[in-house]
Amino acid sequence: MHEVTCDKIHNILHNSDPETFTIGNGTDLFALCKKVLQYNSFVLKQNYICSQCERVLQSDEQMYAWWYVNSNKKTQVSRILKNEWTSKVQDRLQCPSCHGQVVMTTQFNNYDPPLIGISIGNANVQITASLAIQFDELNHNVKYRLCGIIYHGSFHFTARIIDKAMNTYYYDGMKTGPECILEGKFNTILNIHEVEQRKASTLIYTLL
Repeated sequence: MHEVTCDKIHNILHNSDPETFTIGNGTDLFALCKKVLQYNSFVLKQNYICSQCERVLQSDEQMYAWWYVNSNKKTQVSRILKNEWTSKVQDRLQCPSCHGQVVMTTQFNNYDPPLIGISIGNANVQITASLAIQFDELNHNVKYRLCGIIYHGSFHFTARIIDKAMNTYYYDGMKTGPECILEGKFNTILNIHEVEQRKASTLIYTLL
């Protein structure tokens, strides 16, 4: 069942972008996440603004709900994202008009994406069963539930799938075929960052 679904999605992606999503070759996971998690009604803007004259120097838009996070100490995903989106001073940038300090701010529209993807750089990023994300300035926390973890190693991707009851299943199309192997409840998995010598690469969360 999973292989059939995978083939259908692969064909749809190939027809939309044959150069990125080739037939018979691997696909870049970043490109896949950007494509699948792209929403016309979700927009993140990063604005680079002078803190003195308030001139907008640059504005970058992102319409996909995918982020890469890393940490040098044990930190939950939601905390890392919050820190990433907090207003930051851009040390190397100065306003060409008044030479004031440039600050980066993050702005979202009012649409909450139904699925989000988070690629993690190391095991210091704590994988939590749920997370709350603040997409606006009114302390409105949007709650998400972990539904999948993608693992990578030895040029091969596998996955753990987590249902609403937090039952956790292992899936490897090359090893288990179309079957998913029940491993138990999410909180009983001893090492959620690794399976079959493959390391967690991307987390998929669904809107509660």
